[in-house]
Amino acid sequence: MTPSERISADTRQSVWNAIREQRTFTSVSILNATSLEDLSSVRWYLSGFETAGYIKKTATDKSPHVFELVKDIGREAPRVRRDGSSITQGSKRDQMWRTMRILKIFDADELAMAASLEESPVDSEDARSYVFHLHKAGYLQLVQAAKHTGGMSRYRLIQSMYTGPKAPMIKKVRQVYDPNLKKVMYQEGRS
Repeated sequence: MTPSERISADTRQSVWNAIREQRTFTSVSILNATSLEDLSSVRWYLSGFETAGYIKKTATDKSPHVFELVKDIGREAPRVRRDGSSITQGSKRDQMWRTMRILKIFDADELAMAASLEESPVDSEDARSYVFHLHKAGYLQLVQAAKHTGGMSRYRLIQSMYTGPKAPMIKKVRQVYDPNLKKVMYQEGRS
């Protein structure tokens, strides 16, 4: 299994939940507390959390290694790779998802501008794609259609479709996946 195959938001969250619950732990105790079947996957996540400074070994010369949680950032698992670097994929979608609630009515360019941060600007094309897919998935209501070809339609987030803090994800297979509901909300080509 390659590292990219191991990366899963649900798996990362499951390992993080077990760490927060146990506070002091081994890789085996984390494996036993999760539904994972592979100890190497647990070690893969522990390595990333350790390198990023969220956990540390309490005694380096003993085996199995005992870890402790030293930096608890709350319920959401840190998004880090095995080398401890941050995973930024999806963060711009998170920015847009949060901004939709604030703006109420918007077009894709307004959304991109309002959701942009100095360290993480949102591209207008990405905003257009995200708005398109969320509209198809039933998250957004069309408020005003574009007045001419190439113009921008205006949308609003349907309040009942705010499913939680995690931004719906656009998958490469042209799906909208809601990590809050753990459900595919839209698949291109299916009605």
